[in-house]
Amino acid sequence: MASAPTHIVATGAIAAFFHRPRVPWHLWFMGAVLAVAPDLDVIGFRFGVKYADLLGHRGLTHSLLAAAVVSAVVVMLFYRSGAGALRAKQVWLFLFLCMASHGALDALTKGGLGVAFFAPFSDKRYFFPDRPLAVSPLSIKQFLTSRGLAILVNEMRWVWAPSIGLAATVLMYRSWRRPRRVTARPRPTVKPRPAPPVIPPAPRRAPAPPPPRSAPPPPPPRPAPPPQAHAPPPSPPPESSPLAPAAALLRATLASLSRHRGRVVLVGVTVLVLGVGVFVAFQPAPPQPAVVEQAPAPVAPPPKPLQAEAEGYYEPGYQFTVSDRRFTRLTLRPDPSIMFARTGTRQEFGCVEAQITQQTVHLRCEIERVGVMTIDGRFVTRVATTRMDAPAISAVLTVRNTRGEVLYSARDNFVWRPPEQ
Repeated sequence: MASAPTHIVATGAIAAFFHRPRVPWHLWFMGAVLAVAPDLDVIGFRFGVKYADLLGHRGLTHSLLAAAVVSAVVVMLFYRSGAGALRAKQVWLFLFLCMASHGALDALTKGGLGVAFFAPFSDKRYFFPDRPLAVSPLSIKQFLTSRGLAILVNEMRWVWAPSIGLAATVLMYRSWRRPRRVTARPRPTVKPRPAPPVIPPAPRRAPAPPPPRSAPPPPPPRPAPPPQAHAPPPSPPPESSPLAPAAALLRATLASLSRHRGRVVLVGVTVLVLGVGVFVAFQPAPPQPAVVEQAPAPVAPPPKPLQAEAEGYYEPGYQFTVSDRRFTRLTLRPDPSIMFARTGTRQEFGCVEAQITQQTVHLRCEIERVGVMTIDGRFVTRVATTRMDAPAISAVLTVRNTRGEVLYSARDNFVWRPPEQ
């Protein structure tokens, strides 16, 4: 898998194609969350889910169907009426590309079993022909080492720089193509003419106040009503409850949450995803699969030849692929060589360096237009075996390109086959 920062940076290049004025920021944030969400499938390791299963790592969560379904659910929940200048279909397309980019970057790495793009309809795993990215560790402790720094620098070269360059190019082109506003030319200012002098009017004399009138006599006082015999006592004022302020605060809080329901749900989902991500990040890395080596076979009678001197060829347990070439055969006698198969053809390459003893084998073979392949291992059985299904050699295979970068490295068991007649 590529690192989480690289997945987020890759969404910047996608967001440049959808940039519009007045688009809310939380849409870009949701795209970054969906870009790293597929790696939550590592939780299955704690429940016994194997790497190659449908729900394993790089399985169903990395498929195109999962990206389409999850994006549609997010649009129905939060962006049913669109986001700013983007319609709902455009929002779905943006979120789909962000989540699908995770599997595309994982298919550029050198390790793992590939990406199940078409799960659950097909369990086949896929890689791109050229894989320049190294596998990033799942644990934060392992990532914060010199190896993690080297992986991040490599990703900056192959992902960060192209993504930032593509985003800058698209945004500059869109700003250049945007129609410019034509502003009207300012009219020449005309000097105002001087206003004529204002002559104040002559003051008028105020009229004399009228003579005071006599005030009317006050009305006679009304008689007081007779007292009632059975008047009810006055009701006491209502006492304020001590929980009234808390109830008012609760009602105001609920009203505010109901008005901002969409933001509350978005914040809750974000906190949940981040919490799960932190929980997964601090989990210990899954143990590497151990190669089980069979015990040596019993010593054969002296007349039988040694396994190191037996003619024939050896078939690997796993036929890996490097630069569209599949490793199919290893030959020790009479001349050490390796064989790769392509579509309709087979290519055999000799070994420029070979050290074969009764217990160990060391080969260094040059592959045309690929690099160098080294094989370091030992014979599982000292005496030549007659079983066609028993491992005869256990070795570590390493393929490096011309720049010294490791293209493939793994331990494998070889099965001996008699020479073809």
